Amino acid sequence: MLDLLKSSAKNLYLKHEKNIQEKLPSGWRWVSIGEIADMVCRGIAPKYSLESDEIILGQTCIRNNLVLTENGRLHAPKKLTDKWLRKYDLLINSTGVGSLGRTAQVWFEPSKLVVDSHVTIVRATDKKNALYLGSWAFEHERYIESLHTGSTGQTELPRDRVKAIRVVLPDAGTLDEFNAIAEPSVKMIVANQEENKRLIEIRDTLLPKLMSGEIDVSKVDLMQLTNNHLLVRGHNVPNRYWKEHLWKPSLIMFCHRCRTCSIRRSSNIWPKYSESRYCQLRKHQRRRIC
Repeated sequence: MLDLLKSSAKNLYLKHEKNIQEKLPSGWRWVSIGEIADMVCRGIAPKYSLESDEIILGQTCIRNNLVLTENGRLHAPKKLTDKWLRKYDLLINSTGVGSLGRTAQVWFEPSKLVVDSHVTIVRATDKKNALYLGSWAFEHERYIESLHTGSTGQTELPRDRVKAIRVVLPDAGTLDEFNAIAEPSVKMIVANQEENKRLIEIRDTLLPKLMSGEIDVSKVDLMQLTNNHLLVRGHNVPNRYWKEHLWKPSLIMFCHRCRTCSIRRSSNIWPKYSESRYCQLRKHQRRRIC
């Protein structure tokens, strides 16, 4: 989902960035981040406390363009400040070789969440520009890193250089089309992150009990569970299931004999596929795989 989001944004600006002298489409314009952002500033100095409910994020919490709150630390609450994170804030690591230039965006509703002074906060004035700006930053981390000052090991990203970065800003209609793709994508990414956290908690809870024998699974029919799983996936499915209408229209299924292709039952080639068991790949060209 994250790769889809990046490619959607990249398709908008890439051809225009290649030639700065090129005439932009009507309504498009070159702007600096300072022009479209209400806030471009560093976070706050941390004051850690185990008796707090406020979390402060460091540079280790910004990886793979995602905000990892589980890597944060408890921080002594301070008075309400504008530096408390808001949804769609862009975060940029701003200190040290190897960390400087990494970016992420807050795609959830944060509560009492701040960043330390090694992270720069970029808050877009118009929320319509926020997701586009974040996706642009993901694809320009090396460029952002090149703006640093200082010697090796002591590099810093000045706020003024962040504000001076110029980007191609599409017109309002194009941004609306992009946001129609981006908003569902980021919701799915956040939901997947939450699901992963729950699965990790379940694993960490069950694994010690399984290893110690506190939970006995010796009487569980693992073969039955495996067969049910494969049946749901559509692999090694008995012939009768291919002609019975047991699948949801949007379900993606594997080929009867291999895992190299996927197909939707709602497509026009489903009847041919179910009868001949041919893989249908690349514009419905018939190709015998197995």
